[in-house]
Parts: sequence; structure tokens; C-alpha cells
Amino acid sequence: MEIEKDFNKLYVDVCEIIEDARSYLAETANKTLTILYWKIGERINKDLLEGERAEYGKQIVSQAATKLSWSHFIELLAVKDDLQREFYLTMAINENWGRNLLRDKINGMLYERSLISDIPDKLIQLTTNN
Repeated sequence: MEIEKDFNKLYVDVCEIIEDARSYLAETANKTLTILYWKIGERINKDLLEGERAEYGKQIVSQAATKLSWSHFIELLAVKDDLQREFYLTMAINENWGRNLLRDKINGMLYERSLISDIPDKLIQLTTNN
């Protein structure tokens, strides 16, 4: 009986150690990728754009970049309609959605369901501009 308790405690402890290591690895990888892409963008800006801002960069990217992870942006890239993408972007920021919840909302067609429920386009645009 005592051996079984010790084994169960050891098992739980090892699982926790593994989960902590996985979380640390994911966080470190995400930070490293963000820095990598930042440096690439900085180099493109310096060498190709000569310090000028690209047209797509004149939008709300800076706020989004501070609140969302790279994986959020990957999910948003799949959304083809600009207004729809802006809707999900704003909702993810304002509601602090994780990447999985964002994916669920996109797959669950929240934007389309909002349109069906008679929310006019102007209201959605107002929501995305705040």
C-alpha cells in the first residue's frame, strides 16, 4: 500500500515536471519566433522600404502585436474577408481570447452568426475601430 502511494506521488510529480518543461519550451519558442520575425521585418524595412512604413503596416498592428501571440495571427491569416478578420482581431484583443478560443469562434462562425442576428455592418465596424 505504501509503495503504491509513493509510486502515485512520483508519477504525479514527474508529470508536473514534464508539463512545466513543455510550457517553458513553448513560451521560449514563441518569444524566439517573435524576435526572429521582428528582426526580419526590421531588415526588410531598412533595406527594401528605406524606413518608410508599408501600406499594410499603417493599421492597428502595434496594439495587436502586444496583446496577441504569433499563433493568433496564424489563425487570423486564414480569414480572407478584411471586415471579418478585423472583427475577430478586435474580439480576441478585447475579450482576451486564447488561440484555441479564437479558432473555435472562427470555426463556429461567430461573425456570420452575428450578421444573421441583425447586427448591422456599421455596428461591427464600430466595434472593430475601438
